Amino acid sequence: MTINPDDLPEQMKRMEEAAVGAFVTLFAPILCKFFSNHRVPWPDWEDLAFGCVEDIVLFKIHKFTSQGPGTFKAWVFCLARHRAADYWARRPPATEPLPSEVSSLPEESMDGQDEIRAAEVAAGLAELSEEDQTIIRLHHLENKSFAEIDGELQLPKDRARVRHHRALKRLKAYFSQQQPSTQAGAPLPRPLSLPSEDTPHG
Repeated sequence: MTINPDDLPEQMKRMEEAAVGAFVTLFAPILCKFFSNHRVPWPDWEDLAFGCVEDIVLFKIHKFTSQGPGTFKAWVFCLARHRAADYWARRPPATEPLPSEVSSLPEESMDGQDEIRAAEVAAGLAELSEEDQTIIRLHHLENKSFAEIDGELQLPKDRARVRHHRALKRLKAYFSQQQPSTQAGAPLPRPLSLPSEDTPHG
């Protein structure tokens, strides 16, 4: 039976045994290949892969918020990239691969850098409150004005604008602490772009 990764997160949050088993079955071998491709020696790549799977199942899954099809898989790879970076940061300099070597390695398991950047944004959004996530979604994905959002969420006048401004500051602080493509300056996927809080909106 084909496993659709996008069906797993909500079931995993409820610790449904079948979903957890399906996640391990699907992602453990893929992550083993991922870390191996990043020149992590055996048995370290196996330890990293299963450690990543265990960490997601036990601790990280409740922080995942779907932003559409494909983002769960991309989110998993975002976490794996952080784990690989942490691994090499702890290695002696003589054994650390050059950045060009790592960046040029094929990553057949990924669906592209856009998904990775989308997952990075999803991880950042997960740090916000539910109301702030809703304001971001309504304003940036549904193109609603702050006045419309105030009305829809029954907020006092200009509350959505203020919360949006603060949420963007929190997101910028979050991304400034990360190593992924969002900090590197690569453009985020267009539907999830978060413009500067100084950008005028309705």
